[in-house]
Amino acid sequence: MTFAPNQRRALGMNATVRNIIFWPLMILLAFVLWQMAAARNSKNVPDQSVDYSDFMTQVDASNVQSAHFELSQNAASVTGDLKQPAGRYSTTVPRESAANLMNTLRSGGVDVTVVEAETALSTVKTFGPIILIALFWIYVMRQKMRTRQNTTTPSQPTPGALG
Repeated sequence: MTFAPNQRRALGMNATVRNIIFWPLMILLAFVLWQMAAARNSKNVPDQSVDYSDFMTQVDASNVQSAHFELSQNAASVTGDLKQPAGRYSTTVPRESAANLMNTLRSGGVDVTVVEAETALSTVKTFGPIILIALFWIYVMRQKMRTRQNTTTPSQPTPGALG
């Protein structure tokens, strides 16, 4: 292997060719990701917003097929499916009445799922390790650059050090 001043040119691919290949691939990747996100969102049928009192009427009439509770600090967001007319619903109920409502729905044979709402702390728990790894990588790269600069520049005597 020869050490040419410009090894990339020696390998046969110059910067123009790389840019001509790179940017269309980036645009294609962005388009594919956009289509995937749009397809995922289009499958979700929009929920019909229902008042709490109307929802309780549906519960009393045993017209609720499924219920998904997302519990936050003060309220519970409930989404799910109705039996007649078939469709999706969403409503918000007070957190204090959520336990009784879940018991009522379960006793009526409704599929009930419960999750805690995502908080800022859970977001930090999710992205915290990634951020720490990125910061560590930046630190290592800066240290490497400093080491490289210190070895390539000749050390100059400080004024007055020689007498």
